[in-house]
Amino acid sequence: FFFQAEDGIRDAQESRGLGDVYKRQVHGAKMNGKMPCEEDECHSLVPTNEKHGISPHDKLPKELPEVFGGYIKLNEDIQPRNYYALLVIQFLSGYLHVISESMFAMILASPEYFDVPRDRIGRTCANVHIFELAYKILLSPITGFLYDFFGRRQMLFCGFFICAMGMILTPMQSTIYPGLIFCRILYCQGQLAIILNPLLADYVHKNSKGKATGLTMMAGSIGCFVATLSQRIMLSYFAIGESYFCISSILLLMAFALSYNVKAGRYFDRSRSEATHEGQGEKIDVLQSLLIGFKLTKNSWILLSFFSAFIAKGESYLTSNVMFLWTRTFYEADDSKQANLRASSLVSIQYGTSLLQSLILTTFLDKLSKKGLLFGFNLCLIIGLASIILIHDPRNDFMIGSMVLMGVGVGGMYVMTYFLIAKYAPEEHRGKAYGALSVVGHVSLVLCSFVGGYLFDIWTKNAQFIIYLGFSVIAITFLIYFVLSGKKKDKEEEQKLL
Repeated sequence: FFFQAEDGIRDAQESRGLGDVYKRQVHGAKMNGKMPCEEDECHSLVPTNEKHGISPHDKLPKELPEVFGGYIKLNEDIQPRNYYALLVIQFLSGYLHVISESMFAMILASPEYFDVPRDRIGRTCANVHIFELAYKILLSPITGFLYDFFGRRQMLFCGFFICAMGMILTPMQSTIYPGLIFCRILYCQGQLAIILNPLLADYVHKNSKGKATGLTMMAGSIGCFVATLSQRIMLSYFAIGESYFCISSILLLMAFALSYNVKAGRYFDRSRSEATHEGQGEKIDVLQSLLIGFKLTKNSWILLSFFSAFIAKGESYLTSNVMFLWTRTFYEADDSKQANLRASSLVSIQYGTSLLQSLILTTFLDKLSKKGLLFGFNLCLIIGLASIILIHDPRNDFMIGSMVLMGVGVGGMYVMTYFLIAKYAPEEHRGKAYGALSVVGHVSLVLCSFVGGYLFDIWTKNAQFIIYLGFSVIAITFLIYFVLSGKKKDKEEEQKLL
């Protein structure tokens, strides 16, 4: 009895090791009233073995599937291949974002296609983008409903297929209105279905959500970087129309491959649905959800994450679209291919830096000062944008340093945005915070593409860079105020204690 943990000494009940002894002690203490005990919890503490006098109705918790050696836990009935498919989808999402925007800028200015004059390229691009953004804002709220109604696999297949059709038809158009706008809206509809997929919530266990979010963001960053490299290769060997066809073919192949590996069905996180049907939860409309998300900005850290999202979203558009338009103005009309290759090289430097920086940052994020990181990233953006304005020539080798600083700043702002929301937003309102972030990002895109596009033509080619330089200065000013006000509150609390 006293040496029950020893393998060589037996009593009436067989030894089962120190772990089971401990479990019996905890179980006994709970049953004697010394510790609070829920029925399911007590049952899960003891093994199910009739030989040891344990009820066969007592069940151990089911082991959850996992990936990467247990680093990520998945929900029940989810296979590892389903999660790997999610990572590939995130990779393609980043890839499409960069490749579509840059190719769009190229085809507008190309003499072989739309041949938009240099003095109207900014406002033409702005007009097309305003149609796209209006369509995205209208369709975004119902995309989640469509996923639940039609199913994950069907929606993702349609998303990839519609994206491919939009890209295949683009070089075939001869007019901007309505031909090109129709193709861009078609592409945007598919892109929304890919970006707004709920697979992360479906597949990943709640205890691994933070780590899984970091990995999915990393997959998207890799997709952005690969897009710049593949674009440079395609431009070297293919015409713009042929490049569109290559990308569309890849999308169609991925549509079939990924659709097979995505878990079939409509709804996997059933706990929320069951709670709603049982009266334990209530459905909230889109407007109310957004209002709750914006009210969370009473927390200064969440407000800082919104600032970061606003700047990072606009900066990504500057890189993927404006950089190609801006570079084109420094080359002769006959050197359009050289202009596109130079812009692609600069963009690849920024995304490569962002990828490397995000890999390092996600490893040491918890050990570093959040205020110091935000200050450093904003400072990198300010120096990078200011240097681009001062250099004012993409052919200058000093532009490499500017793009490295931009990469550090943009990549860091993206990581900090989602890190701050995950850390400071209440779990029950985290989805609403992400919805509000999406609205902030779209406002930033409207400002950069529409307002900046017109200023690009009628004021200066540096218009968008100047706009976001101003926003970065405002953000870093608010951060300094936030730090100083926090120190003042700390001193007041210390005086009260004394």
